Amino acid sequence: MKQLERIINDLVPFHPTIVLTGGEPLLHKDFIPLIKIIKKNGLSCNIFTNGTLLSKYANEIINAEIDRVMISVDGLGATHDKIRGVKGSFSKVVEGINKLNSLKEQSGKSKPIITINCTISEGNYSHLIDMLEICNYFKFDILHFNHLWFLSKEQVDEHNQVFQNLFGFPSKSLEGLIVPDLNIDVDILWEQIIKIKKIMPSVVFFPDLNSKEELLDYYKSPPCPFKQIQEMLRSLYECEDLTQWRCNTLS
Repeated sequence: MKQLERIINDLVPFHPTIVLTGGEPLLHKDFIPLIKIIKKNGLSCNIFTNGTLLSKYANEIINAEIDRVMISVDGLGATHDKIRGVKGSFSKVVEGINKLNSLKEQSGKSKPIITINCTISEGNYSHLIDMLEICNYFKFDILHFNHLWFLSKEQVDEHNQVFQNLFGFPSKSLEGLIVPDLNIDVDILWEQIIKIKKIMPSVVFFPDLNSKEELLDYYKSPPCPFKQIQEMLRSLYECEDLTQWRCNTLS
């Protein structure tokens, strides 16, 4: 914990937004003390979570004055549970967000901002529009759809070769981003995107692809995921002074 505190202290002059992710940050025994250190230093703090422990820690999250909670929701009810592989996980998310909202109202606080992140995948792309019904389950501030971040085997092999040449040993860090035989019908997905944008224009898609041709190109030739992360953070926090990510051969 002392090492984490030193790192936070070193970051203070740069005024970053600290984002806690994982894995699942709410599983870390010191996540609340860490958030208090971040906030004590006048920094913004956001967390990415699967939402299943929100109800347990809702009071602590409110009292710690977290700025934004970003919750992964893959669909409604059974769709979310199937993709997550845990029966009842959607109900836990609903319970947690409702408790968080209730405590916000009781305390008169506007934060944390609640963002719902839905990752587009084979398990939900054909009925994404169902996600608009999520308003019937709980209140939130932003609904954010993310296209999959993935790479071709050729891109990963090229990265690994460059890494080997530069550092003298192989890297396996990107191999988890290879998605073999991705089965997404772009025509159906594009129809879903158009319908959602017509019904709820405020919904955010990332990246925001403006034609079916761009969508098809995205899924045929995946872009560098590190550039995607940078652009996503820019869109979420409206920050123009982000650390530059080096993409090397993946650019």
